[in-house]
Amino acid sequence: MRKPAVVLMGLLAAMLCFGAVASAGIINPTKVGASVSPRHIKKAPYTFTTSGKITFPTSYCPPGNSNPAYCVPITAAEACTGKVSLKIVLGKDPILADAKKTIKKTTGKVSSKCTYSIKTKLPKKDFKATSTYTPHQKGAYVHVAMVVKFLGNTVLNPASAHTQTVIAKLTQP
Repeated sequence: MRKPAVVLMGLLAAMLCFGAVASAGIINPTKVGASVSPRHIKKAPYTFTTSGKITFPTSYCPPGNSNPAYCVPITAAEACTGKVSLKIVLGKDPILADAKKTIKKTTGKVSSKCTYSIKTKLPKKDFKATSTYTPHQKGAYVHVAMVVKFLGNTVLNPASAHTQTVIAKLTQP
């Protein structure tokens, strides 16, 4: 009779501990994935879709404990909430007027399936060259960095995805 009481007390302690953990959001996501399409764009409008998935561990065990009786399962309903931020930064091309500048910041919601999708339309003026160039001249295209970060929620910590890079054609001044 003593053993079930100890297991029950352990489970209650783990749940209380998980409740404290959940409010602090100290479980790290396994991965924050990101991809951007199209990867190469030649003319305005400069419209990109950034999408990805957040993966998370299926259970949480308190630190220093690997006994499954003390572990608490993590469900998609708990983990698949929150927002994802997207920061768009232009490359450092010398003939680009806004070189090395953040041209847009936006956010998107995480779905109940732990996926997200953010559609972004960038103005033509951000891709305007400062001087004329020949169509195939070096510098006629610029790299655009898409920086994605999951902002966290009550269960998961914030985490970043690998920066995605796309190529966009500059417009003549």
